[in-house]
Amino acid sequence: MKMTKIAVLCLMFGSSLSQAAGLDVSQLQNCLHQEQSLYSSQHPLKAQYLLQEVEGSVRDLILTASSHKEHTAAVQEILRTSASCAEARTRALSFSKTQDLAALPMLQALVDTKKSNLEELKLWDAEARKALKEATYVQAESSFQADRHPSLALFMASGETTSILESQFELAADSTMKTALAALAGADSNADLLEARLSERIRAEAEQKMEKALALSAGLLK
Repeated sequence: MKMTKIAVLCLMFGSSLSQAAGLDVSQLQNCLHQEQSLYSSQHPLKAQYLLQEVEGSVRDLILTASSHKEHTAAVQEILRTSASCAEARTRALSFSKTQDLAALPMLQALVDTKKSNLEELKLWDAEARKALKEATYVQAESSFQADRHPSLALFMASGETTSILESQFELAADSTMKTALAALAGADSNADLLEARLSERIRAEAEQKMEKALALSAGLLK
């Protein structure tokens, strides 16, 4: 049977047309799992850096729609018209920067030393060492290196629990950096151990955010 021109065109371009239709719920959830896997394969602050400053994050885009209702329609449009996870992440990064929603951690000096300003890295190192010394964490100070211990560096140099955890860690009103560090990572020990403990907290928080985004994902594409 002779095929019409329309039928031929449908066969030729059908697959690309279906791809352009956007992400369905299953594909969207796969995007979330891909992002979460970064936190298992990379240092969690490196994963955060990649998703918030380099690639963009579908997870954070979904959570934005949840916390900023005025952006829900725009988020839905991105998800419904992106042909892949990569495209959705790229558009999410552009959207967050345009709307000034990106909570950029400015971690390049700590997690991407090949691209970082070495003077900036030295400053992080010096500030964190000073804070460890003041907290009398002698073992940690002697084994500390900012590029090897970015969570510890960021926490000690900034003096804020929210520098490594989005959810504010509740501390007593009279807390010092020493008591705060002890609450978050335990008593003085090798910097590798303190870094591992802090990193695990960041991973746990990332898992909670992913679970919330998964729960919200189906509703966004209705």
